[in-house]
Amino acid sequence: MIFAKAESPRSARNRRSLPGGRRVWPYVLIALAIVVLVAGGTFWLLRDGHRFPAITSQSIRAFLHLPSAVISPSSQEVAAEKAGSSRNKKASGKTVSQKKKTAVQTKVAEVQVSSNLESLRADNDEMTRELQAMVPTGLFVVINTAANRVILRNGDKVEAEMIASCGSGNVLEDPKGGRRWTFDTPRGVFTVKTKVADPVWIKPDWAFIEEGEPIPRNRADRAEPGMMGDFAIGIGDGYYLHGTLYSRLLGRNVSHGCVRLGDADIDRLYHALNKGDRVYIF
Repeated sequence: MIFAKAESPRSARNRRSLPGGRRVWPYVLIALAIVVLVAGGTFWLLRDGHRFPAITSQSIRAFLHLPSAVISPSSQEVAAEKAGSSRNKKASGKTVSQKKKTAVQTKVAEVQVSSNLESLRADNDEMTRELQAMVPTGLFVVINTAANRVILRNGDKVEAEMIASCGSGNVLEDPKGGRRWTFDTPRGVFTVKTKVADPVWIKPDWAFIEEGEPIPRNRADRAEPGMMGDFAIGIGDGYYLHGTLYSRLLGRNVSHGCVRLGDADIDRLYHALNKGDRVYIF
């Protein structure tokens, strides 16, 4: 005869527990909570377009606080380094080439400058010879109209320097005939054409117009002795180197175009110069 033993409530609870006497239902609740959290987090991330970060060996090492492994450079980095090295070599090559080119250009320029200097020296020597050939020999006269100076030279030697009065530059107009005269000493190269002792000045028309007198018809009425000093040296076109009654005005531009000199100076020129001797006026 088999008798069945009645099961107590405590025995039923023990059957629903894990071995060792622990209950199962707390673990079931924890597992369900984890599932709910994971599902909810996944839904929230996907809803806003978030993406899970890529899992790499570097991120794993950072998460586990492991030292980073030495990663070999990529092929792109190697290529970039090689390209940079190549550019540096090319730039260095260009710099050296440019320096060589500059040195060559400098050398060429120096040669050209030297050649030009030699050419200029040759031209200068030739011009010096030509100028020396043009320097007059013997006695000649140089007249500086601006400084009112007359220089008697014998070749490159100064024999005498004299004070003179050259043309004033004034302009005179004939109120009746419309004629006009400018009282300048002519510039240029002249020669001694005449030599006159005790010259007599034959007054031209402008002299009478300047003095406000009528122009005479008789030539004899134009003659005025003594106005040109003791000597006169003609150089052409009515111009003379002569003496003057107005020696106090020497050194000033007051003449009507002739060159006035003191008595002693015109005496020296008269006896020193010969016909054909040159007179340079500037």
